[in-house]
Amino acid sequence: MEVLSSAGRQFVVNFQISDQQILIPGRATFGGFFPKDGMAIPLSSFDEIFEKFKSDFVFERQLIWKFPPDYFYPEVFKSQRGICHPSAYKEVLDYNQHIGVATWGFEMLSKGNRKKYKQAAGAGTSYMAGTVEDISKCFKVLSENRAAIGVQVSMSEIEMKEGLLKFPDAYRIHFLELEGEVAAMCLTVDIAPRIRYVLYWADNVKFRNLSPTVFLFVNLVELSKANRIEILDLGISSLQGTLNEGLFRFKQNLGSIETFKRTHMYWH
Repeated sequence: MEVLSSAGRQFVVNFQISDQQILIPGRATFGGFFPKDGMAIPLSSFDEIFEKFKSDFVFERQLIWKFPPDYFYPEVFKSQRGICHPSAYKEVLDYNQHIGVATWGFEMLSKGNRKKYKQAAGAGTSYMAGTVEDISKCFKVLSENRAAIGVQVSMSEIEMKEGLLKFPDAYRIHFLELEGEVAAMCLTVDIAPRIRYVLYWADNVKFRNLSPTVFLFVNLVELSKANRIEILDLGISSLQGTLNEGLFRFKQNLGSIETFKRTHMYWH
């Protein structure tokens, strides 16, 4: 949907609506009202366009608004968070972790992870930039990894293939090869110019003693540097505000930076 302000600026918002809820940004990772001209949004201007958006719907629904991590275009989204008054909104803070690609160095790995990297390298592990033909074997590792912790992959193998075929400049599959098998895999999505998001990663239990995800991570950072990526987003390490301490420490030991990812829930 496009919303036009009185000053003539156009804003785009993606959302999903049902009888009970309005979810911004629909099925995407996060979102909000994005100005088509890419310029900052004054709070007064945003108040106006948000009221226009609300007036088009009967607000006997819950509005769930998932904002980007705080590092993501603060000049666009900070003012949007400013209208979410505590009296009307419940705020949930999740922990997001990312890598500042330009400033990251191998020494930022924990001592244990530096050792794991060298072990994987010494075992003959090779990084591979995958193609559509590699999806099946990579997806097998991913689905087995998730099944071991009692969850399903949110994307099907067919959807993953379609992503690479339809958006080859955005979707990338990466994997490690060891003894002719996939030791670890990763799917990344370039969600904005200079920002790469790690959508999935997983390791093969057969090679877990080598912690191959550390070796894969280092290669992802080096590739991102070569691609002039500035942010490698490792995703959230909490669920509805509850911290997953093990996942948080894992990313912290890779040299990550923490920011908040905010969800606001509104009742009219």
